Amino acid sequence: MAAEMQRMPFFYNPEGRLVQVKPAFGGNVVAPIVSSTAPAMATVRPGILKSRRPDWSRRCRVEPVSTESLGPIRTRVLGEHPEPAVQAARLETSEVVVGAGMGIGGPENLPIIQALADVLDAPIATTRDVSDAGWLPRQHQVGLTGRAIAPRLYFAIGIRGASEHLVGIRKAGIVIAINNDPKARIFQAADYGILGDFKEVVPLLAEALGQAKAKSG
Repeated sequence: MAAEMQRMPFFYNPEGRLVQVKPAFGGNVVAPIVSSTAPAMATVRPGILKSRRPDWSRRCRVEPVSTESLGPIRTRVLGEHPEPAVQAARLETSEVVVGAGMGIGGPENLPIIQALADVLDAPIATTRDVSDAGWLPRQHQVGLTGRAIAPRLYFAIGIRGASEHLVGIRKAGIVIAINNDPKARIFQAADYGILGDFKEVVPLLAEALGQAKAKSG
């Protein structure tokens, strides 16, 4: 079983029961979870498995289920409150993501981050501390208790680099950190680091990238 846990996020044990492999404590511990009921279902984080080509020759068994025995519907809709999840949904598919941490100071500085995201046509990610503070909706949270993302390019702006957040971006390609704290842990996980005030660095970066984008058409 140990060998299987290292290779696959889920597998069947000799008894034919589904075993799901769940990382914990930042990936330092791997816990096997054995399914005790049928049907069994396993979920995986984005980027864990490679996409497979569909096999159109395969057929599934269709089992009709009657709803007549359920009786009348006993629920009613009291109202609808749509969540601002459109941009958050792009976090798992976008090639470029801009992350904002507590180091930006407050929600009043989010427009600076948004300006860079607009230039790159990128969604905004954040940390648990930011979502707990209510600066951004929880759907934007990336980390152990949030989403796992795998963009080709990730900007970590004002993010100190807690292990909880690093777990969510470990599949990212290139990580660029912008922080005014030279001891911030994010610099150890970044491919490139810019030591400076994001209020000065990010607008200059957005302007330069915007000009380059305009020239390239």
